Amino acid sequence: MMKSLIVLLVAVLLGAGGLAAALLLQSDAPPLPRRAPQYEPRKLVDTSGVGSLRLMPRWNDPSSLEEIRQASLNLGRRNRALVDEEVARGFPSEGGRIKSLLYKASMFMFDGEPEHAYELLGDIRRVAEGSPGLADEWLYTVIFFQGIAGLR
Repeated sequence: MMKSLIVLLVAVLLGAGGLAAALLLQSDAPPLPRRAPQYEPRKLVDTSGVGSLRLMPRWNDPSSLEEIRQASLNLGRRNRALVDEEVARGFPSEGGRIKSLLYKASMFMFDGEPEHAYELLGDIRRVAEGSPGLADEWLYTVIFFQGIAGLR
């Protein structure tokens, strides 16, 4: 008799606890409406890296093929290293970071390494998708660039 009374008491307490938890977790407020994305058109981005040629160091003798070669040698790798230094220093905004990383992806494309560009663009895309504002501004640009890298 005492055993069944204890079992009955435990069952009532568990039921009351479950009911109290359900009532406390229930919210009368409707869920907040999700903001509709307001994607911007893609930005003009150099997907080939050819624009980096204007950043080549100047050479003294324009008729010297050796000087021209030295100026253009490992241009993509050197520019990617500069981007890595910028990223290490940090940016005031994530948009600036995305812009620099897109340039780094174009340097991979310049060097004929589209698989590395595609991988980096996947990382950039995850960053952009993580923030509604960044997604609005950069997502179409990153997706377009990913498509170009995927085709190469």
